[in-house]
Amino acid sequence: MTTFSWLFLPYVISFSLSSFYEPPSFFDCFRFNDELSMEKELRAGFTIPFYIAFYMYCMSKQFTVIMVTRPENFDAVRRTGQIPAATLAEAWTLAQKKLMAQGKAETYTVNIMPHGVNTVPMFK
Repeated sequence: MTTFSWLFLPYVISFSLSSFYEPPSFFDCFRFNDELSMEKELRAGFTIPFYIAFYMYCMSKQFTVIMVTRPENFDAVRRTGQIPAATLAEAWTLAQKKLMAQGKAETYTVNIMPHGVNTVPMFK
């Protein structure tokens, strides 16, 4: 079972998968070299997994997304537009550097969502 975490801007979400490349209908969507090609293909053959993959790809272009996973998954993570890290400590170091570059080193918050996959955060 593969376990990994995500840090966005940085947000932290952890979950496990039996296989990193499952489902194929999701990970196969990252075969495109650019957002426009991906969007055109999505519009031509819409599926929910493809839409989620496209949304995730667009989100990773707008925000910093660091995924903690095994080194053998790094190439796949890069295909999704995310930044791979081997450990949570490494991801946290990358996130802190990004926060400092954005001038947010003193003003960020950390939100832990133990059931993040089932939660839609609402910010006021």
